[in-house]
Amino acid sequence: MKAVLSIVFCLVVFISSAQKMEPYPSSDSIVISGIVIKQIVIPLNDISSMADTSFPTLKILNHHGEFKVNYANVKAVALKRIFEKNLLSSAKPKEMYSFYFVCKAIDGYTAVYSYNELFNDDAKIFIVTAYDDLNLKTMPEKPMLLFMSAPATGKIGMRGLKSIEVKKVE
Repeated sequence: MKAVLSIVFCLVVFISSAQKMEPYPSSDSIVISGIVIKQIVIPLNDISSMADTSFPTLKILNHHGEFKVNYANVKAVALKRIFEKNLLSSAKPKEMYSFYFVCKAIDGYTAVYSYNELFNDDAKIFIVTAYDDLNLKTMPEKPMLLFMSAPATGKIGMRGLKSIEVKKVE
């Protein structure tokens, strides 16, 4: 009986320590699909080389506006750069304003952004490529999507971004 309990205890400890090693979902690529010129899978290495924006520090809040985490030395690429050459160029401007972007994470979390949020304002939606001396290879929650201007909460993030589908309001 003691042997069985010892084995069960060891299994519980092993499983809980394995879960602590990767507390967040992560992905090695982002799938771009929907109303685009070409459906593509973008490896994280390609996104790393596109990084063009830096933030000295970022304070992330939850949906209640409460402090969640602070990041330092953040490097990121504006999400609109990923789509600049892959959106349907034949669409008229009036039609493009009816596009929206469905961003999905590995854990099922979904966020929807309008064409206006992505292209008409200063870049406010980013894919984080590095922070706190971590890069896309070493980040536990790769890739992370960051929305810089949520009205109620300031900056919010999505961990483990796996796909972005472009759709049109009908």
